[in-house]
Amino acid sequence: MTSTPAEVAALLKIAAMEPETLDDLDGCLRRLRDVQQARRELAKGAPGHALVRTAGSAASGR
Repeated sequence: MTSTPAEVAALLKIAAMEPETLDDLDGCLRRLRDVQQARRELAKGAPGHALVRTAGSAASGR
């Protein structure tokens, strides 16, 4: 998702007027950071590492 500076400015203007919107945006940013961190962690592992762990967890009933 790409946004122009004008689109970002418009969102920030809305957020400034609506505290609930700012809270929603903050939550979205936290989730985005969590996803980015998870991607970085997955990238550190060997190819197929996550699949092996998932399959192993399923086989052991976890």
